[in-house]
Amino acid sequence: MKKALLSLLYHDVTDNPESSGFQGGRTIDYTHTEDDFDLHLQTIMDAGHPIRRVSELTPRRSLPPTFLLTFDDGGASAMHIAERLDGHHVKGHFFITTDRIGTKGFLTCEELVDLHQRGHVIGSHSHTHPDIFSSLSLDEATREWSKSRSILEKILKTKVNTASVPGGDMDDTTIMAAAKAGIEFLFCSKPTTAPWAAHGVLILGRICPKRTAPLSDVQTFVKFEGIWKERLKWTSKSAAKSLLAPLYKRIVSNRRKTIDGNHA
Repeated sequence: MKKALLSLLYHDVTDNPESSGFQGGRTIDYTHTEDDFDLHLQTIMDAGHPIRRVSELTPRRSLPPTFLLTFDDGGASAMHIAERLDGHHVKGHFFITTDRIGTKGFLTCEELVDLHQRGHVIGSHSHTHPDIFSSLSLDEATREWSKSRSILEKILKTKVNTASVPGGDMDDTTIMAAAKAGIEFLFCSKPTTAPWAAHGVLILGRICPKRTAPLSDVQTFVKFEGIWKERLKWTSKSAAKSLLAPLYKRIVSNRRKTIDGNHA
């Protein structure tokens, strides 16, 4: 496969951030206003490259420049996102934290079925959204993927073989667990346009334009430019996480307590 596959990562799109998705911490950094996302989407459409579903990829063949649109967490704003995508006749990938289904600010079972019937891809974002997924043992990670997959398949009455890693922290154990749980396509947060395979899983990197990112960044990405800068930032951040792992774990643990407190 040529290095011409750009996967973009978004979370919530809403003018009322309190109405959708996880709350607290820096979640606002990943919540776009409706007008901003419309500009992003129009920029992507104007680039003129096909927007596909991951199941349409053929790993052993070269592809023309291709986009994939992904949305993590399973916040209620996914319904508004889907309306915008449908208006452009394109489909997205919605990754669901299954223990939040039907809770305040998150999609219901009925809405998941609706998205699926409209042709959007529904995948796993784990069951409980561990903040440091790579800290899990093989058995723990496998349970996260398997339980989430089982719940989604029961709701959708179809096979679910796609997932994205919560928090972007992934290691070889994460991939092995995904393979054991029946995941065939795994999205992560490594900024790359070159998918790779491990343990029988096709892994796809993504670029995440944050709320504060200027539109010019998206205009650059859709030309398949500037990727190396994003990769450099990601590599530096990953190295810092490794060096400061104990402190980082404490920070995300405190953030999770804040989120769970707001959720309660």
